[in-house]
Amino acid sequence: MALLGLSAKITEREQSGRTVYRVRLGPFDAREEAEDAQAKLGGAGIEANLVRVER
Repeated sequence: MALLGLSAKITEREQSGRTVYRVRLGPFDAREEAEDAQAKLGGAGIEANLVRVER
């Protein structure tokens, strides 16, 4: 992701007895920015989902 110019945060957690890693990008000021990042990831063969977090 760094090669795509994106900064990511990685968290680790246990789920159903195994370790999983969640990779998050953002926050973004506008939905369009998030969609642009999603498109960059898709172009690199990485599946991405947008999740809105209320704070």
